[in-house]
Amino acid sequence: MENNHVKTRSFIFIVSAAFVFYGCNELPTEIGADFFNEGSFNFSYVDSMTIRLSTMVIDSMPTHDIDRVLIGHHNDEKLGNINAEGYYQFGLNNPFSLTKASVSYDYLAVALSYDGYHYYDTSSLHRFNVYRVTETMELNNEYLFNTSRFAHGKVSLGTLIFYPHPTSSDAVEIKLSDQLGREIFNMITDEDTEVSTNADFLKYLKGLIIASDTAINGSILGFTTTPQLRLYYADKSQVPPVQGYLSFEVLTTQGNIHFSSIHSDRSRTKLNKLVARENSLSSIETDGQSYLQAGIGLCMRVEFPYLKDLRQFNNVFTSQALLEIRPVEKSFDTSTPLPDSLLVYKVDKENTVYGQLTSSGTLVPDLYLGRDTHYSVDVTEFVTEQLSLEENNENGLMIALDDAKFRSRMHQIYAEEVRLKIYYSIIIQ
Repeated sequence: MENNHVKTRSFIFIVSAAFVFYGCNELPTEIGADFFNEGSFNFSYVDSMTIRLSTMVIDSMPTHDIDRVLIGHHNDEKLGNINAEGYYQFGLNNPFSLTKASVSYDYLAVALSYDGYHYYDTSSLHRFNVYRVTETMELNNEYLFNTSRFAHGKVSLGTLIFYPHPTSSDAVEIKLSDQLGREIFNMITDEDTEVSTNADFLKYLKGLIIASDTAINGSILGFTTTPQLRLYYADKSQVPPVQGYLSFEVLTTQGNIHFSSIHSDRSRTKLNKLVARENSLSSIETDGQSYLQAGIGLCMRVEFPYLKDLRQFNNVFTSQALLEIRPVEKSFDTSTPLPDSLLVYKVDKENTVYGQLTSSGTLVPDLYLGRDTHYSVDVTEFVTEQLSLEENNENGLMIALDDAKFRSRMHQIYAEEVRLKIYYSIIIQ
């Protein structure tokens, strides 16, 4: 019986075990019969097994230890308002030296370097704002997560409106408040203690947040973890004066912090009930679709509730089980490409991971018509394991990305069609 909440091609059916076997393809053969006194193998497969599809979320993921900081904003009608902010602590290795009589203040700026990554459309104008952190930034049990946040000032120190060029080698430079800039300049020329060591400077300037204006529907951009806080000055000892700058940097070797804080407001989407890892939201409640998105921790959960019906037949041996996941047509393009591969984890009823499949999901693109693009995952290991268990359970599969990619990217999938193909053999006596 077809699930009314899923399109006809989703292959989510409620079937009896008899239908499973009488409605499948059969290829009888005598191959292997020599191993038995009498009989032959009947090789068959079934692809009409009932599948439950849902979306789950990983509450928090560490982002302080990856080689990328994500900054930007995008409003996705299915996944919500996605906002990525970059937190940085700037410091100094050694005290700076400027002779007050021979230099004059020019300006203060943050310089960001693209790392080449981007997701969503980059053709629109972006507006980045910089805010001063007012709370001491520290690791929480050696971690900072995509859900971590620190208090900051409400007034922007500086704003830049620009068209992004994420593959460019040029730096994105945001000029900051002259009040802050002159204060730091005077501390350096006066040799104040606030600029004598990295630890002292962090007490004075706890950090900066770089955030995208949420009124603009733009893209999420990747930046390196080595930005600079540049204090520009004019060296008047030369004629004509020459511009120079001093650079405060993110010194991870001295404990300086950088991380991405990534949030998704799903309150106006059908994912609004999804609040914790233990809570999976059925595709019945989300237009028959399940979602994956890196950065904010959305994963797909797949269950096979009637898998054990196969056990009522004697002499049945599973040779291979393939899971096919088809993204919604036209839900991806060059600005929102699909992930190249997927990782598959074994999870229990509460979505606690208890293992990982040795096989990963491979993207099979339809290069001609674009209608049959799908992922193929060998789930024989999981199916065989489930069929061998005596007790009933609600185990399933969690579909995600490689850990590092899942924490440093925004790639997404809208999945609607999921099919399980089980190839098996029956010994016919």
